[in-house]
Amino acid sequence: MSSAVPTAATYEIRAGDTLVAIASRLGIRVEDLMRANNINANDAFTIQPGQTLLLPVDAPEAEPTATA
Repeated sequence: MSSAVPTAATYEIRAGDTLVAIASRLGIRVEDLMRANNINANDAFTIQPGQTLLLPVDAPEAEPTATA
């Protein structure tokens, strides 16, 4: 019997991204995205391009991010 552990998908923040925009694009709740990344309301505006966010386990797969 396999005991597969779900792996979390990730999303790399791009210039201009906000938590609200990311959540909306991926079809998840902002609150769930914040909880998955231990982000509180006071830190919600401190995300930076290049930072990687964990997506909630039941979130849809993020679009691949091209790297230069």
